[in-house]
Amino acid sequence: MAFAALLEKLITFLPRLLQFWIVVEEFERVARLRWGTDPKELKPGFHFVAPFFIDTFHRDNVKKDTICEVSHITTTDNKTVSLQVVVLYKIEDIVKWAIDTNDAKTNLNHILAGVTTNVATQLDWVELKKSTTLTKIRNKLTTEVTDMGIKPLDVYFKTIAISKVLIIHL
Repeated sequence: MAFAALLEKLITFLPRLLQFWIVVEEFERVARLRWGTDPKELKPGFHFVAPFFIDTFHRDNVKKDTICEVSHITTTDNKTVSLQVVVLYKIEDIVKWAIDTNDAKTNLNHILAGVTTNVATQLDWVELKKSTTLTKIRNKLTTEVTDMGIKPLDVYFKTIAISKVLIIHL
C-alpha cells in the first residue's frame, strides 16, 4: 500500500521535474525566480525555463478582489456606522506584488481598512452613503498602494449600516 502511494507520487512528480517550459495565460501574471533571486515577470505566452527546481514561479490572476474587515466608525454627526468595503484591483507588476511586498494581500486589507476609516470619519451619514465617498476611497487607496504593483479598479460597499449601541450602567 505505501509502496503504491510512493510510486504514484513519483510518477506524477517526474514530469514536473523534467518540464522545461511554462505557459502563461492572458489572465495571469507570473514572476520567475532563478535560484531564488533575480525576479523577472514572464509575459503571456510560451517560455522555456530551467528544470530541476532552478526556476521557481509565483502565479496570480490579473484581476482580483479583496474584502476588508468590518470597521465600526463614528461619523461627524455622531452616528456609529458599520462599514465593509470590497476593492477590485488589477495586478500590474507581479514582481512588486508577489516578491517585493511581504504578504501583499494582508497588507492591502490593512491599508484598505485604514483608508476607509480615514475617509469615513470625516463625513456625516448622508455624505457617507453617496457614491462620491467610494471615489474618495479609491483615489486615496490608489496613492497608498502605488509601490505594491497593483491598481484599484473599483471600490464598493459590501456593508454600510447604522449600528445600534446599548450601554448599560451598573
